Amino acid sequence: VVTFLVGVLIVILTICAKSLAVKAEAIKKKKHS
Repeated sequence: VVTFLVGVLIVILTICAKSLAVKAEAIKKKKHS
Protein backbone atom coordinates (compact mmCIF):
# COMPACT_ATOMS: atom_id res chain seq x y z
CA VAL A 1 0.00 0.00 0.00
CA VAL A 2 2.83 2.42 0.88
CA THR A 3 4.64 1.85 -2.43
CA PHE A 4 1.36 2.48 -4.27
CA LEU A 5 0.86 5.78 -2.43
CA VAL A 6 4.45 6.82 -3.18
CA GLY A 7 3.88 6.02 -6.87
CA VAL A 8 0.72 8.14 -6.91
CA LEU A 9 2.57 11.01 -5.21
CA ILE A 10 5.37 10.85 -7.80
CA VAL A 11 2.84 10.93 -10.66
CA ILE A 12 1.02 13.92 -9.15
CA LEU A 13 4.32 15.76 -8.60
CA THR A 14 5.42 15.12 -12.20
CA ILE A 15 2.10 16.41 -13.56
CA CYS A 16 2.35 19.52 -11.35
CA ALA A 17 5.94 20.12 -12.46
CA LYS A 18 4.96 19.80 -16.13
CA SER A 19 2.03 22.23 -15.78
CA LEU A 20 4.25 24.70 -13.90
CA ALA A 21 6.86 24.49 -16.67
CA VAL A 22 4.17 25.15 -19.29
CA LYS A 23 2.90 28.17 -17.32
CA ALA A 24 6.45 29.52 -16.93
CA GLU A 25 7.02 29.21 -20.70
CA ALA A 26 3.75 31.04 -21.40
CA ILE A 27 4.73 33.86 -19.02
CA LYS A 28 8.15 34.14 -20.68
CA LYS A 29 6.54 34.36 -24.13
CA LYS A 30 4.12 37.07 -22.94
CA LYS A 31 6.97 39.13 -21.45
CA HIS A 32 9.02 38.90 -24.66
CA SER A 33 6.10 40.01 -26.87
